[in-house]
Amino acid sequence: MSDTFARQWAMLKMIPRHPRTIDSVGIRQRLTDLGFTAPNLRTIQRDLEMLSLSFPLEVADESKRPMQWHWGRGAAALDIPSLDASEAVAMKLVQTYLKPMLPGSMLAALEPHFAAAERVLAETGALGPGRWTKRIRVLPKGLQLLPPKVDADAQNAVYDALLREKRLAIAYRPHGQAVDRAYDINPLGLVIRNNVVYLVASLAANNELRQFVLHRMKSASVLDEPAVAPDGFDLDDYIAQGEFGWPTGKKIRLVANFSRGAALSLAETPLSEDQVMRDLDDDEVRLTATVLETVELHWWLMSFGPEVVVVK
Repeated sequence: MSDTFARQWAMLKMIPRHPRTIDSVGIRQRLTDLGFTAPNLRTIQRDLEMLSLSFPLEVADESKRPMQWHWGRGAAALDIPSLDASEAVAMKLVQTYLKPMLPGSMLAALEPHFAAAERVLAETGALGPGRWTKRIRVLPKGLQLLPPKVDADAQNAVYDALLREKRLAIAYRPHGQAVDRAYDINPLGLVIRNNVVYLVASLAANNELRQFVLHRMKSASVLDEPAVAPDGFDLDDYIAQGEFGWPTGKKIRLVANFSRGAALSLAETPLSEDQVMRDLDDDEVRLTATVLETVELHWWLMSFGPEVVVVK
């Protein structure tokens, strides 16, 4: 592969889709970061003009200098190699089941890939893998609730701040209150649970960890200041501590007698790695497991009604 071809191919991959843009200065810096001997800005501009003859590249505003380039609105995805049937099915499932969780900017970037998947599935015919998408459904456990309405602009700002590791200024309506409150926060991670999107963040003033649900954000603005995480913060550790299960702060040894019917699912999907189940008689099974004590655990046990007796 010639150096010129490799450089131009790399340039094609770094040009964003409408409405985002990049200029020759940004391209030159990215080429340098990738290890290319970056040419001067005039050569990069000539490359862009030449590539635009074969690919749907556009200048966003002819009056701005340096010129801002992007892939045209609705441009087909540049997939080499192209999607095979199994990859197209996977992309279709992403579109079907993750679409409610993704911000508008991400969906817009993925639309050409969704369209490419549709074309591949159509080409396979009625007997091909495309029929899988008509035969797969994902159902949440328990009563199905409709997702809350989220302000699209606020959601886009949250995702942008997370990706760029920037602080956020938000107007937030706490539960049960009638007025918004202003917060300056460091976004740390997203947790999606039961159709609700939670932003885990720390307050810029004192690093106190908080959870903010996206549907209560009335507005959000990305700040220039970098986000600063508390020392040692890890999202997985935070979740494992029970922060989304209303913890009481301790692990317990749960011993409970379940009816044989209620115990069937627990044999397949255990409560913990050390879970032990043994028969008491023909009708009852004793379960022993180490679990984090949470309000949610209590609710879960009560949902079995007379089918469970908590021993200790």
